[in-house]
Amino acid sequence: MSHNYSSTSNTTLPIPSTTTMDCYDVDPPRKNGESWKVDNCTNSTCINGEVTTKSASCAEATEPICVNGHKAVKIYEDNGCCFKYECDCVCSVLEGSNYMTFDGKSYTFNESCSYYLVKEIINKYNLTIIVNNNDKALTVIYKSTTVHVNGKRIFPAYSNSVLQLTNTLKAMTLEIPEIDTTVVYRTSSFKIDIPSSLFGGNTEGQCGGKLPGLCRPVASPRHTLCHPHNSTPNNPHNSTPNNPSASFNNWPNNHDHPNITHNSTHNLSASFNNPMHTCHLYNEKYQAGSGTANRTQEGCYCPEGTTLFNTVYDTCVPSCGCVGPDGKPKQPNDTWTVECKECVCDMDSLSVECKSIECPAIQSPNCSETGQQLVRKTENCCPTESCECNVTLCPPPMTCPLGLILNETEGTCCKSYSCVPEGVCIYNMTKFKECYCGPEMDPVTKLNIATCTPVVCETNCSEGYEYETAIDKCCGQCVQKRCIFTTPDNTTRVIDVGETFVSPDDKCVKYTCENINGDLVTKETKTTCPAYNPLDCEPGTETTDADGCCKSCKVRSVCEVQKKETVIEVNGCKGTVNLTSCAGHCGSSSIYSAEANEMMHQCECCQEENTSYQQMELTCADGSKALHAYIMVETCRCKKADCVPGTQRRRRR
Repeated sequence: MSHNYSSTSNTTLPIPSTTTMDCYDVDPPRKNGESWKVDNCTNSTCINGEVTTKSASCAEATEPICVNGHKAVKIYEDNGCCFKYECDCVCSVLEGSNYMTFDGKSYTFNESCSYYLVKEIINKYNLTIIVNNNDKALTVIYKSTTVHVNGKRIFPAYSNSVLQLTNTLKAMTLEIPEIDTTVVYRTSSFKIDIPSSLFGGNTEGQCGGKLPGLCRPVASPRHTLCHPHNSTPNNPHNSTPNNPSASFNNWPNNHDHPNITHNSTHNLSASFNNPMHTCHLYNEKYQAGSGTANRTQEGCYCPEGTTLFNTVYDTCVPSCGCVGPDGKPKQPNDTWTVECKECVCDMDSLSVECKSIECPAIQSPNCSETGQQLVRKTENCCPTESCECNVTLCPPPMTCPLGLILNETEGTCCKSYSCVPEGVCIYNMTKFKECYCGPEMDPVTKLNIATCTPVVCETNCSEGYEYETAIDKCCGQCVQKRCIFTTPDNTTRVIDVGETFVSPDDKCVKYTCENINGDLVTKETKTTCPAYNPLDCEPGTETTDADGCCKSCKVRSVCEVQKKETVIEVNGCKGTVNLTSCAGHCGSSSIYSAEANEMMHQCECCQEENTSYQQMELTCADGSKALHAYIMVETCRCKKADCVPGTQRRRRR
């Protein structure tokens, strides 16, 4: 639509023609030549102190009569000033079987299956509406969005970046602002309203194809006759929207007369408020996300000063919020534990959601220690198992035979008992004793008294030896069981037979304990490594064998040509080329000369022998090309070079 502006001038105080003046009579003051927008339909300009206004000239918009019986809607242009009328596509289904299509035609359909109500012929907005006649379910698909968030049911009101969902216990309304689409659902009846500007001529399904010619020019007033429907009793708790096209309790009766439209509506004298408040942020989300928040839906409303607790329970409460087990309110996202359940005040529905505490899997402990028993308890709502001591399960002390004494050891729960040798000799169930004739005399027998003490055997052996008893002797002896040797750092080592020890100071030396004819011998083995000179190695190739003894590496290559891909940049122009270079090992020496009485040095370097000039193409930042000449190495060889003097030491005299 073209915009023509007519000019009207508001004269201000005269200003000398020789001087350009700003406009100070407007708020805020404007500079000469400055233009600004007064409203959607008016622009103003300051010209030499005078304010000139221009109003947009809009083409006359004629309101048509829509053949589907619904009122045409205004469609504003981007400037927000000029508009035109269009007939929206409205499809109604009553009681699940009575259909009224987009073009106002009605029919009855009772098949039991799922059918497309609205489907785009050419998919532009990803909108599909499906009805299931079996369970009277309505499915709206838009950008893969469903009214479930993270697998959790959401009670209306609910909104996100794509849709807004509200309800009043009688009717549920789904709005998709991006495509100006509204779906109202109540039990088995529903209404679908889509804009013809977006979907005209591009739909198919039970609601019919949306044809462009749904409108006719406005007829004379005599053709606007409507027959009012009987009003329902005025009920302060039951209201109907004050919008002829929003109610579909009764089927609109369109007769064959082409210029007469009949709309059945309920018009109540009671005042209408905004859609009812609920304790789950119904009104806040509705007002924040809907541009038609002043619209009233059919439904039941709580008395003034109270709020519907939620859409599940028909209870009006004076204040909102979750109620905890102690009867006190809980804020959204508050969590608590009660009766072995974790509860949360859900942010979306402002209702308490509880789930049983998930307990970790129980791993039974090993209660095999003497005196232990398995105890099962419940802690923090979860079963636990633990080992606890029961002293009644502990064994009593044991009685040791002759020559052995009782040994006690503290255990986890009980003392453990064992009989250990007393260190005496037993023969014919009698302890052997060592006796000697003492100087004291028995006053009765007049004989010297014999003094006896039990024979105590020395059983403590040095490291590497173990005590062994002898059949024909009172006491046994210490027998060598392990090899004992001393390393070069004067450290004594003990190893078992067949075991090998590697010195941490010299990993080329191994010590092995061997049994040769009953004698334990320590065998020393030294590893001889091949010649190794780190100066002859390619850098980074040095390695050590698994024993950590010998080192090896990849010997440096001889002097030869090597290639490397290189990026050359000259004056901002770049190009990639394989540059050649010389690298490798060349001979050098440092030998004492008796004749000269000094060190004689000979040095060689790996250098280019033959070279050539080559040209390459460089690409510049502006896309242009440039030629560049560079030197390419053809062959390399070792050449004599001056040796760099090293640090000289004074000779001793």
